[in-house]
Amino acid sequence: MKKRLLFLHSNLDIGGAAMMRLTALRKIDRSKYDIKICCLVRKGRLGEEAEKMGYVVDILQVSDALYNIFTTFKLFRYIKRNRFAIVQSSLFHANFHARIAARLAAVPIIITEEHGEHYIFKRLKFVPFVLVDRTLSLITDRIICCVGQMKESLVRIEHIRAEKVEVITNAVDEDNFSNIRPKSEVRAELGVGDDFRLIGTIGTLRIDKAQHVLLRAFSEIIKTFPDLNLLVVGDGPLRENLQNTARDLGIAKRVIFTGHRLDVADLLNVMDIFVLSSKKEGLPLPLLEAMYMGIPCVVPRIGGIPDVVENGQTGYLFEFPDHQELSNRVLQLLQDRQLALKMGQAGREKAQKDLTSGRYAGQLMQLYERLLIKKGLN
Repeated sequence: MKKRLLFLHSNLDIGGAAMMRLTALRKIDRSKYDIKICCLVRKGRLGEEAEKMGYVVDILQVSDALYNIFTTFKLFRYIKRNRFAIVQSSLFHANFHARIAARLAAVPIIITEEHGEHYIFKRLKFVPFVLVDRTLSLITDRIICCVGQMKESLVRIEHIRAEKVEVITNAVDEDNFSNIRPKSEVRAELGVGDDFRLIGTIGTLRIDKAQHVLLRAFSEIIKTFPDLNLLVVGDGPLRENLQNTARDLGIAKRVIFTGHRLDVADLLNVMDIFVLSSKKEGLPLPLLEAMYMGIPCVVPRIGGIPDVVENGQTGYLFEFPDHQELSNRVLQLLQDRQLALKMGQAGREKAQKDLTSGRYAGQLMQLYERLLIKKGLN
């Protein structure tokens, strides 16, 4: 008999956690699991993508605010009615309500996911979050971390038992790279000629992604390479601020803000170099996707990034927020095409070997089977 499995999110807006959910949904063995998806607040654009794959996405239309008893109670009723064997939630707010509701509904297996939020616990005002997370870990069967560094943080900062934390590294969904449009078509759409080189970044435009560091670096790089454009893929609360920064730096005509895009593979395919300038990350999917595409990367030495990028081999690492080091690394790749090709190929080999969606889904299902056997439900 199929085991009933619930994936719970606050929403399935564009983001790393939601993208990994789609990856799991594409690769998981549906002959073994009866899968339902539920969002507390709203469906989101990636929720619509899940529906196109044949899944039903239920929406409770409640607030995901902490300590909202109504949300927890409504979720409890939903879980109780559906008799799930496994409830798996993602990110702090959904994890909070899911663990309490699933426990009250006597769900045998409760799993949560962490995708980078652990860093906030270093601030004093987030001590209550640490206490809540540590307490709720007692009723959690496994906490999935997207990278080993995050597991170390949870064990060290929250004092959660190491055996409760499972590392399943983020992966590339190869299906997204099966039908890439011609470079000339995408460049024409962006208004970039074939004779102009292009560096790019992908991510939500918010303070922790620190795209302003990249803009400052780009203003230096363009002095040496005036035939260069910067592609900023994503949207968010800082878009207007970043556009103003580009104008102030005198580079506005060379910076293209695309807004939210789902055709990430097409956009990566036209980039000569991929760059991240974040100050906080877990293991960003755009980086893994760029590596999979064979694009040389320049990224900050933070979070789980050094776990997949070997400096000088599969990419370049720089110390955040040193925009000068960032610009120097990009200049090295622009000035040495053979180095850029070699580094891009090394990154591609790494991604194809260790960061595949089949590996990710396989590890996820192995975890389910181990827990089902442990609970006597297999």
